[in-house]
Amino acid sequence: MKEIYIIPFGTGEKRTWSTVLGINATRKMMARMGSFSYIDNTPRVMTKEEQELIFGEVHTDRVCAITKLKTMKGLAAQGYGHYLNKDTPYGMDKGNTKANMAFIRSERQAFSRLFPDAIPQELEVVDEAYVEGVGKVIQSTGEIIEGEAREVTEEAVSPLETPVQPELEEQPAQDEGKTEEQPAQKKGEPAEKNESPITKEQGKELQDLVVKADMTMGQLWKECNASNWTITKLGDLKVWQFEKLKARLLKGQR
Repeated sequence: MKEIYIIPFGTGEKRTWSTVLGINATRKMMARMGSFSYIDNTPRVMTKEEQELIFGEVHTDRVCAITKLKTMKGLAAQGYGHYLNKDTPYGMDKGNTKANMAFIRSERQAFSRLFPDAIPQELEVVDEAYVEGVGKVIQSTGEIIEGEAREVTEEAVSPLETPVQPELEEQPAQDEGKTEEQPAQKKGEPAEKNESPITKEQGKELQDLVVKADMTMGQLWKECNASNWTITKLGDLKVWQFEKLKARLLKGQR
């Protein structure tokens, strides 16, 4: 069964790789965390009342889905997913639908809220039921198209290199008794950037903002890399970068 995919993005020096989980693999990982149930007849399309309550408005340009989960111990969580009406998902001739794409996204978010540490936050989730052979995933839609990919097995070792982490800028040594002249502060920039890593709470807040902006984490990383941040997962983000991304998402800028 195809459950894990390693997908290339970009070309040349900008070529990067992402790991994508099949939805069945995700469910197996969740089951190992404990028994859970889907409640309130979910996943399903959200009602207008639910959209008003959650988003503050009703979206007519997309399918909005909701998934509600509950564990045997009484813990509950719900997630939301979208799929634009103008987009056409791969595999419609085999039964795939726009609603199914939205269901997968809502289920993924519900899982991440119920068991925050179970799935690496940078991984996308797709439905492998509509894949013929191995395929490549379009991060912006979660669709799988014909192309090159590698399945990860216990016997196989991935040839991929570890993503390059952002390097710290080397500071020139100062002579004793001398004070280095500080560069002039640019207008609109804070006096000092907070280089501390973001907290789990900030990571979850950013994920929620990405969903409300109808984006994927893969799209967000592409925007980060366009700013030369070299970000591949939430753990790479610094507090000052989180604040910038949060402001952009709240303004609806992409």
